[in-house]
Amino acid sequence: MKHDQIARALARRGRISHAEARDKMDELVHEILKSLRGGHKTAVPGVGHLICLPRPIAANPGARGKRK
Repeated sequence: MKHDQIARALARRGRISHAEARDKMDELVHEILKSLRGGHKTAVPGVGHLICLPRPIAANPGARGKRK
């Protein structure tokens, strides 16, 4: 689903305006990201726990110079 579709469904279920639903959704996403950036595990009901893992270091053959 797209952001707007989720906001409309949230507005209908919560009996709030579409704009208020979008604001609430943005606040929720902001709080989740803030928690994850702080290194904390975040529980999202119906989804599970979200955690940030370090990115793996990928081999980049082009970084070693040009091959002949």
